[in-house]
Amino acid sequence: TPIRIAISVERDRYPKHHRGHGGVSWVYCNRSQDADAVSKTLSGLKGVEAILTRSEAAKRYHLMASRIGDLVVLGDQDTVFGELEVESEALPAEYRAHGSLHEMDVPLIIHNSQARLSAEDFQYNWQIARWLYR
Repeated sequence: TPIRIAISVERDRYPKHHRGHGGVSWVYCNRSQDADAVSKTLSGLKGVEAILTRSEAAKRYHLMASRIGDLVVLGDQDTVFGELEVESEALPAEYRAHGSLHEMDVPLIIHNSQARLSAEDFQYNWQIARWLYR
């Protein structure tokens, strides 16, 4: 198989929160030259909204290229990626995934801050982290 591994970006040690399912998957190929064929195959799957190369995703979403897959696969509004015992599973209507283009607006609350902040102060998540840990 040309795919080494596909990992939901929400796969972490807090599975009770979102069960490791997310609207984006990092896909790592065995060989870089397999990326085009893998992309073509994945684009034909139900639920796949977009596929970006590592460099496209890093540039568009301000990601660290060294920390993402060869391909970045985004699910449609009704799709999340993650490990399952079966091929698909119906999730509750209130289930909230992260990462897809349909979950771009995420509320942020900064509690106990002495600074007066507004939404205009931050355009990207990394700017918030930089402000918090300055």
